[in-house]
Amino acid sequence: MNASVSAPAPPPPDLALRARPPSPKRLSRKVIFAGLILAGMVIAFALVSGLSERPDRRGDAAETAVGAAGGPPESIQQASADYDARALIGGEPLGLDTERLPRMAPPN
Repeated sequence: MNASVSAPAPPPPDLALRARPPSPKRLSRKVIFAGLILAGMVIAFALVSGLSERPDRRGDAAETAVGAAGGPPESIQQASADYDARALIGGEPLGLDTERLPRMAPPN
């Protein structure tokens, strides 16, 4: 054996204070495109289903229209049909010349 060739020196001990940062994981283009297509399909489905007409929605609108066409509430029906300035809080006219104002008929 040749004494001039020495054995390799042992590696120095690891004195690092921090751990090695993790290596970045990259997505392939195929995975990114598949995700974009899936997201686009979900958005398209939401738009189509949200903007389409549904029979149950039309029924609610018809019921609301019938309820609104029923006439005024009871409290308005019981109100006096003849109002003038003396019916206000002060009980005195507001200075309007009631002789020149046109008379309005109460609603039927």
